[in-house]
Amino acid sequence: MPTAIRKLWLLLLLGFVQWCSSVHARDLASHVANDPASRIDAKIYVTPNRVRMVLGQFSDDLVWLHGMEASEQGLFSPEQLRENYEYHKKFIAQQLQVIDVHGKRLTAVLVDEGPYPFDDPLFKDGATEFHLVRRRMNFTYEYHSPDVRLDTFTIRHSVVDENFLYPAELSLELFQGESDLPLKGKLRLDSPMTVDLDWESPVPTQSASDAEKLAWLSRQDERLLGVTNFGATYLWAYVEPRQLRVELLIPLNVLATLFEIQSADPDFLQRDEMIAAEQRIRKYFATGNQVAINGLEVPAQIQSVDFFPADQRDFALRREVERISMANGRVGVSFAYPYRDVPREIQLSWDKFGYGLQSVQGYMFFGEEVQTQVFSRQLAENRLLWKNSGVVKAPDPVKPVPVNSSDLIAVPFPLGGIVLLSLAAIAMGLLIGWFVHRRGRVALYASVLIVWIGTWYLGWQTRGEWFGKTPPNVQASSGDAAAKNALESLYRAFDFVQDAEIYSAMENCVAGAKLRDLYLQLLRDLQVEEQGGTVSRIESVEVLNVEAVNEGLSLPSQKLVLESLDLNKSTGAVFQRRVQWKLTGLLEHWGHSHQRTNQYQALLTIADHDGHWKIIDLEIESQTTGTVQPRPNRFRPSRSSG
Repeated sequence: MPTAIRKLWLLLLLGFVQWCSSVHARDLASHVANDPASRIDAKIYVTPNRVRMVLGQFSDDLVWLHGMEASEQGLFSPEQLRENYEYHKKFIAQQLQVIDVHGKRLTAVLVDEGPYPFDDPLFKDGATEFHLVRRRMNFTYEYHSPDVRLDTFTIRHSVVDENFLYPAELSLELFQGESDLPLKGKLRLDSPMTVDLDWESPVPTQSASDAEKLAWLSRQDERLLGVTNFGATYLWAYVEPRQLRVELLIPLNVLATLFEIQSADPDFLQRDEMIAAEQRIRKYFATGNQVAINGLEVPAQIQSVDFFPADQRDFALRREVERISMANGRVGVSFAYPYRDVPREIQLSWDKFGYGLQSVQGYMFFGEEVQTQVFSRQLAENRLLWKNSGVVKAPDPVKPVPVNSSDLIAVPFPLGGIVLLSLAAIAMGLLIGWFVHRRGRVALYASVLIVWIGTWYLGWQTRGEWFGKTPPNVQASSGDAAAKNALESLYRAFDFVQDAEIYSAMENCVAGAKLRDLYLQLLRDLQVEEQGGTVSRIESVEVLNVEAVNEGLSLPSQKLVLESLDLNKSTGAVFQRRVQWKLTGLLEHWGHSHQRTNQYQALLTIADHDGHWKIIDLEIESQTTGTVQPRPNRFRPSRSSG
């Protein structure tokens, strides 16, 4: 079989195989669910508003499921056979359910049935069990959904006897539209199967080329963001410089097998019931599933618990739902495991199994690599061990940009100041000379000269206090470089995770009263509102243009800046640059990532603060926000992956 076809079959069947192996029958039926007494063959044909289900099963199910008893002669009477057969048609219609995306059960309508299995003169006096196991019953049911298109729907069966001893198993072949390439799998008792169909790009036919099948596979992977199995439990872990971030996605019906989730309606969990269920979920996951970092156990910090309807693909989106279906809803739990230093190794274990949760598909992402692990109830040890080979490092420290003497251009004493000093000196000399004019004209001239020289000298030496200090100018190239470095350093501060670390790093490139404002402003810019306000990781900062501002600072602005500086530690140099840059943010979560590129133009005011160039003000003049582009995570498998 060509590789492309194998991949296609793998994607189509993976959900069914994992799902069927992960969920078993409830209560007493759980120990026999692997060997069901009843087997039903189902061919399911789906159009946008209808499910047509063609069923076939052996008639001995009338014994297993309905307790039909034979006479002392080993015969089932014709009356028994007909009565149980008619009852079985209604029983199947009730116990085999199709549920739409909103949790509504669609009504089953019997539209066709095969010949009555015992409509033969041979059975005029009854039939033996030997005959039952060789006769088949065939029924065709239709489920119509006129108002809701069947993009996403759920199939569930409760075909079991009243004592839960003999559960049935459905062997499924599901066909979308005109396609003859089926989805195959097995449906066990009370283990719902949710199907997602793309009507804009239906499943290809068996005669399609390998290229067409691969293209379809790629489209579905992009559309479902990598979460292709609605019945599976997923765990994603992200190794970050200061924390391990873990996200768990689990079907609500599977969660309900681990502990009781109270709901007044067995089919739905209402909004107020979700609040109570959240507390139960937090308590359940607060212990167990040990995480050890550098050999020390780290307790879980549960960040959030969210409930998702069946049609949700991006689990970072926050949606207020009034109720959620117990059959096809899912629950997302986010954990954080903080640490101070970059870890040498992380060990993540899973121990919360149950008869409804047999396996968990785990992924640990680090750098551009991923390590996978299937946690299984069948394994003696369930742990994912990751060792840092150097791919995850501590963020580089944000260093202040020093002010060098070569960056500055001394400003000569202004001509206006010389004129003012000279006039002031002459006036003072004349005034003094007037008092001493009696001593002669020479004394008058001498007094004027001495006072003029002394006044001019003192004015030169103390011109900062007399005329306002004239700070040095900044070399054009030095100003451009300082603006670029300060802006890049500002964003590199957000390589850190903890707020205190970010704030501390920003202090090396920002000064004055604007520090807190800039922190909050950049934090808002990095938050992706479409993703519930989650802060994205900065992937790149590209400075596009740095332009000198010729008009300079206004006198009030310059005065405010100079007042914020310690002139004993600063030259008082202040300059402005208009900067354009492009910021690309990457948000990784729930098995996929979002990338968005924004473009900014801002006026930066930069000053010599304690001998370092620091941003005093940043005024955004224009901002272009790009669209968020979701994509499945593309990571290289780690050599040590499971």
